Amino acid sequence: MLHLHRVAKLFGLKAVLRNVSCTFAPGSITLLVGDNGAGKSTLLRMAAGLSRPSAGEITRSENAVIGYVGHATFLYPGMTALENLAFWARLYGTSAREKDLLALLDQVGLAAHAHERAGVFSRGMAQRLNLARVLMRPADLLLLDEPGTGLDASSRALLREQMRAARNRGACVIVVSHDYADDSAVADRVIALRNGVIAYDGPPSGYVPGALPEETPSEPPAPTTAMTATELPDREGENAPGLPGMALAVARKDLLLTLTRGSGLVQALLLGLLLLFVFSLAQGVGERLSPQNAAAVFWLSSAFCQVLVFNALYALEERSSSRVGLILSPPPIQGVWLGKGLAGMLLLLLAQLIFLPATIVFLGQEIQGDWVVALGALLLVDAGMCALGSLLGALAQGEAARESLLSIVLFPLLVPLLLAGISVGAQALGRTAPDGADAWLGLAAAFDAVFAAAGLLLFGFMYTGDDA
Repeated sequence: MLHLHRVAKLFGLKAVLRNVSCTFAPGSITLLVGDNGAGKSTLLRMAAGLSRPSAGEITRSENAVIGYVGHATFLYPGMTALENLAFWARLYGTSAREKDLLALLDQVGLAAHAHERAGVFSRGMAQRLNLARVLMRPADLLLLDEPGTGLDASSRALLREQMRAARNRGACVIVVSHDYADDSAVADRVIALRNGVIAYDGPPSGYVPGALPEETPSEPPAPTTAMTATELPDREGENAPGLPGMALAVARKDLLLTLTRGSGLVQALLLGLLLLFVFSLAQGVGERLSPQNAAAVFWLSSAFCQVLVFNALYALEERSSSRVGLILSPPPIQGVWLGKGLAGMLLLLLAQLIFLPATIVFLGQEIQGDWVVALGALLLVDAGMCALGSLLGALAQGEAARESLLSIVLFPLLVPLLLAGISVGAQALGRTAPDGADAWLGLAAAFDAVFAAAGLLLFGFMYTGDDA
């Protein structure tokens, strides 16, 4: 099921894991124990594919479904327990019917809290909801990093019951445990780490906590229980929603959170309107801003609005630490790029419905040209802006200092699209131009295609990286 061969992991010059070799068989429960900093969580994240080893090799059975429970719960605080489960059910390709989700919540003792927002849950309630998320999709490789944290006695008993059930159906279960006395009762094997190496690997009966032998790195054992792809059911694509399905699920979730909470959208609207108002003050009494300048102000407001919108959309995962859950979900990760691009475009269009009348009123404009052509240009330019914004939004995650990076990189790349929007917009506001709109629409369409191709090719690398 899972084999590690001479695996090492470095963080800078510090070796967290050194020369770790072991094989995990299906139908087993393994406890990972050791002191804080011994490398338990790091090993589990590498097993899940969330972090790459600095040396060595990790192999997993082909098509193995991975279930991962880390320190973060992958829950969106602004959504109810039912809405959270429905979102993950759509990504996993399982039933999102309310009665099925309520039955799952009842299984973990949260049916009475189905319509409460996850943001008000205690740590234990959030962990139980996270357990429900994992249970909705039976995993072949179940990786649990201190899953009992915050759980009461009855919830921990439920967790161990589910661990046994996973083993009985042939899953490989690996648990980072700080409750050895109780967890050892369901374990088949204990691996103890000390100073980044395996100090004990054997049955629970032979392990005495706190009395580890000196670490003696040895030659890695041969993978005696390695599985072939045929030993697991070929479930790839069986129920997974695919790229369009994931995009729609992500867009629906982002719109629900943004429109119900509204903080990111309100800031973007206020900034855009403020720019329009400031430029209106630059006009003298009775003066009218030229259509070219008015169109430029409109698109400048739209561009600044777009930056805030995509920072807000990608911050949804950052605040809930659910990016890891998206990476581990079955559909292609490009579905996140497409879904956030779709949500961002709808939010941008909503903002522009406000910016356009503000442009007419504050800057003294009126629609005199072909509004159908202008609408086509608007959609083409917005599509390109959002395709690029969704791609570069992945760069704005992780560090507060990166929040300015999106705007720094974004605006030079947007210049051709903005020129197209300004030129066609100026003609719609009454500017007579010798050049028609066809050339500008063609330019916008060409850059849309370039940014879409870049998103499909580069987003997976930019968004996943090495989440160490």
